[in-house]
Amino acid sequence: MPSREAITALSLILNVLLAISLFLLGFQLNKEESCLQGKEMTFHGGHPESTKTGTCWCGHEDRYCMCTPSLAIDLVIQESGSDRIWLVRRKDTNQLAVMGGFVNVGESVEHAVARELFEEMGIRLEESPRLLGIYSDPRRDNRRHTVSAVFVVKVDDDIIPKAADDVKDVQRIRLNEIEDHEYFADHKSILDDYRRSLKGNGSEGQSPINDVVENI
Repeated sequence: MPSREAITALSLILNVLLAISLFLLGFQLNKEESCLQGKEMTFHGGHPESTKTGTCWCGHEDRYCMCTPSLAIDLVIQESGSDRIWLVRRKDTNQLAVMGGFVNVGESVEHAVARELFEEMGIRLEESPRLLGIYSDPRRDNRRHTVSAVFVVKVDDDIIPKAADDVKDVQRIRLNEIEDHEYFADHKSILDDYRRSLKGNGSEGQSPINDVVENI
């Protein structure tokens, strides 16, 4: 039977080994965290430490990360035969917004339109949506750099949308009431562009290409 001294020595050795294991584990975690912070990875198109992030995909083998703006869809939902549109009121800011959401990996923007319309308002898409424009100004959303494909969808006047869990409520306004409300991000610009497109005296959607070319 081992003596008390031998048991004490063995216990001390085990504690030392445990301490060394914990140190090595912590070192590895810190190393992995450093990798995620870009210290041992190559980031292209952005960096997660930036003030405004996007979406990053990193390869495990080559440690190469591709960072791009996040892709979203937004919908201007107009009531057929009238000048009224349906909007959502956000829970986080209490502002009005056009309905929308992010496109899932492996999903087309068209499928995202149909999915978000049903999930957010309980409306099934009956006809093909019309593209209003692509909104990509890096300053448009304070949360992250987001590019949004904005579509127009018309719904029957007897359809009453239902608010999803992540929105406060849905609200119907007339196009001539746009200026009477406060909006999330650049959604007032989206609504202004839509109203202008109906009048036929302006370009549809956001088209900053000429400005970009002039600045190159």
